[in-house]
Amino acid sequence: LMEGVQFRFTTGRRSMPSLTTARHTLKNGLTVILREVHTAPVVSSWLWYKVGSRNESTGMTGAAHFVEHMMFKGTPAYPKGQADKLIARNGGMFNAFTSADYTCYFETLPADKLDLGLSIEADRMANSIFDPQEFEAERTVIISEREGLENEPEFLLMEELGAAAFKVHPYHHETIGWKSDIQSLTRDQLYRLYRTYYAPNNAVLVLVGDFESDKALERITELFGHIPSSGEVPPVHAVEPVQKGERRVKVRQAGPTSYVQVAYHVPEGTHQDAAALMVLDAIFSGAKPMSLSRPSAGNRSARLYRALVETELATDATSSYGLTIDPGLFRFEITARPERTAAEVEAALFAEVDRLARDGVTEAELAKARKQTRAQLAFALESVANQAYWLGYFEVLGGYERFDSFADDLAAVTPEQVQAVARAYLHEDNRTVGIFLPTAGSTPGQSPAGAPFAGLQRHIWPLPVFYRDPAGAGAGIRPETVLREVLPNGVTVLAYRNASAPSLVVAGDVKAGAVLDPEGLWGLAAFTGEMLERGTARRTFQQLNEELDSVGASIRVGAGGHTAGFVGKALTEDADLLMDIVSDVLLAPSFPEDEMRKLRGEVLADLREMEDDTGHVASRLFRELLYPPSHPYHYRTTGYTASVESLTRGHIEAFYRRYYDPRNLTVVVVGDMEPSAAVDMIRRYFGDWKPSGEVVEWRLPPVSRPEAARRSAVAMADKAQADLVWGFVGLERSNPDYYAAHLTDLIWGQLGMFGRLGEHVRDELGLAYYVYSRLDAGFGPGPWSVRAGVNPVNIDRCLEAIATVSRRLLREPVSEQELGDAKSFLVGSMPLRLETNEGLAATIISIESFGLGLDYVQRYPQIIAAVQADDMLDVARRYIDPEHAVLAIAGPDSSQGAGGSVARAMRR
Repeated sequence: LMEGVQFRFTTGRRSMPSLTTARHTLKNGLTVILREVHTAPVVSSWLWYKVGSRNESTGMTGAAHFVEHMMFKGTPAYPKGQADKLIARNGGMFNAFTSADYTCYFETLPADKLDLGLSIEADRMANSIFDPQEFEAERTVIISEREGLENEPEFLLMEELGAAAFKVHPYHHETIGWKSDIQSLTRDQLYRLYRTYYAPNNAVLVLVGDFESDKALERITELFGHIPSSGEVPPVHAVEPVQKGERRVKVRQAGPTSYVQVAYHVPEGTHQDAAALMVLDAIFSGAKPMSLSRPSAGNRSARLYRALVETELATDATSSYGLTIDPGLFRFEITARPERTAAEVEAALFAEVDRLARDGVTEAELAKARKQTRAQLAFALESVANQAYWLGYFEVLGGYERFDSFADDLAAVTPEQVQAVARAYLHEDNRTVGIFLPTAGSTPGQSPAGAPFAGLQRHIWPLPVFYRDPAGAGAGIRPETVLREVLPNGVTVLAYRNASAPSLVVAGDVKAGAVLDPEGLWGLAAFTGEMLERGTARRTFQQLNEELDSVGASIRVGAGGHTAGFVGKALTEDADLLMDIVSDVLLAPSFPEDEMRKLRGEVLADLREMEDDTGHVASRLFRELLYPPSHPYHYRTTGYTASVESLTRGHIEAFYRRYYDPRNLTVVVVGDMEPSAAVDMIRRYFGDWKPSGEVVEWRLPPVSRPEAARRSAVAMADKAQADLVWGFVGLERSNPDYYAAHLTDLIWGQLGMFGRLGEHVRDELGLAYYVYSRLDAGFGPGPWSVRAGVNPVNIDRCLEAIATVSRRLLREPVSEQELGDAKSFLVGSMPLRLETNEGLAATIISIESFGLGLDYVQRYPQIIAAVQADDMLDVARRYIDPEHAVLAIAGPDSSQGAGGSVARAMRR
């Protein structure tokens, strides 16, 4: 069976090229959806199984997610770890996740490697082994994953809220499952679930990218067509009764502040009210980015921000509505300021909800929601992976065609329909309220990049759970395609055309980062960066937000360790508005006192949350041990409570005048605009900026290694998992050793399933959900470290396992196979890293910042090919130095005695 549909996306002045999407059904029931996109030599393959936590029964919660993990443990044709290595060797990305309604496995690969991804998925659909020993090792990994989530107050509250909201339906429990069930599940239970649900008649295969449909379908039929169907898939019969009164839950434990979460029952995703509910969500907190992680849009002219954040009741306020197979939830999540009570926040939230239900919404609000949705759709179309995700998501819910009519469906919603769904669903008897209250005397880590999952999937329900932490057209970047010009005032401009979607990105770097913070004023650069968009000579903060939100555009402004920067995104038709605002923010900030007060409160609240996160605390301790107080890397970019409290408007103005100078600015424009027109645009908006500050040249102080190994640990109340960081002083990006170190790091703890570290510590021993190495090479000698999240009882075993892997790295050269895999990954994955406008812009800025040359992408394969195994062994022995390493641990009290002798373990 086959049906083809052709769509033309209309996004304003320019329409997207026609995209032909076809659905095919194989004889065994496998649904195949194909969409050709030839803008980059990349293809993304997504295999969806219609099984998730909604298919689990009492006592088996977490089983669907556990099966997802076991699918990576090998088949006779692809033994454990081989698929990871093959994907990495060929420059691909490989992962999976489980949600309430489905489990999905995906590969994004260079276009000529599509067959590899299809072969792996066809094989494990039928032949996964579920080895009993691997099953027991993976149980420990999943418990570690669960304990990492338990460290997050928001997860604990979300879990309790869902359990209270649903009494009958299996949406009652989180996808990862209850810990007691994870501990008691058997291998045979999982294997039965696999054999029941992992079949072609219960699956959807989506391909988007640079391929020919006829050839792809022929190969799919060869690989999948012989796999038998499983018969009728067991239906879910549970129906949640109508809620007849407000329910409340409270969670009390150590934490940085109060959190309020509220959930209202709403219909299934195919219901006629779904479009109006999505518009309602956009009106409350903005249209959400259409990417897999779907982070909060951060819409600062929307109702929740104005009612709760602008009024200094909360530091974050968002709504969320996800389409689900069965009736689900419309949710609100609020992070209270530490000095405000949950009751105050709750009252303000309900007042805003009641106001909308009573008074309705305006045509202007609807127009804004429509434009934001159009913009998010255009941004999503830059990536074949995003398109594949959304096609599969909607197909599982009833039909991919809905993705292609998404903007039209929302555009047809009326103000009366929005008000009607608010009245029908957002009322007291239909809601469940959850409150997190920090216990008295909660004192997170005490002393002046957190766990991988922290905050990543925030504001999403149902919460997807990944097999591994999701980490980390470009061949066209060359001297003749990138237009580079230095304006008379010193601004460096680079422009590159990417016509994959009618959108563009304008990104810039200013040499005004935290390494320039004056003594004692830690956090000044970061605070100044955030204050830039808090008001200008021509616009208030709210006016600026309103103008951007009205056209679905966005600007992110801030400062990191070395540079301040901005990223602006808009439809190409709105490029001039975007640039007018970007230039206004950068050239004429007014630093209003009232906005400074509000921002200070938000930053102080964020610092409290950081000090409640084991990953952040361990990272802070690590830097304080590794770098002396005389070095800027000793200090946290965002500052500390005392330093932020001491900042004045005068400090900010002086820092701005000194470092925000056109000679310190690099601007890159990437998108659907001719490079010459893009350079002219930058000249119009930045050409009159007069140099008046200081030209920054990086002269960071050298760093001596510690005289001996050091360790430090911080006890944190009510935590289930510890985070550890172990490492040494690394090297600069400009160091000739960089490429050898980069390849070493890839093999040590990055490639595939976290390299050798992941293979031994996670995969073989089951000691941690994540363990990886990280080389931070920038303008100065950044750290080279190993990080892990581990149960306190396993810390010493984990450290010994890390030492075992590291000793081998120092003892002998890496194998030819490993080196070949790492080189193939770096070269082969280049098109994937450079598929979107943001990825292209970031790469071009990096090329300019480090003086790599506009022919860098063409030279890159030769640079990598020149690195030899002996070069890597030499680099490892000179930089990986256990005798002078530092170890930082943050976690429960029981973790504080661990890790006393890593260096001694390394000598064994």
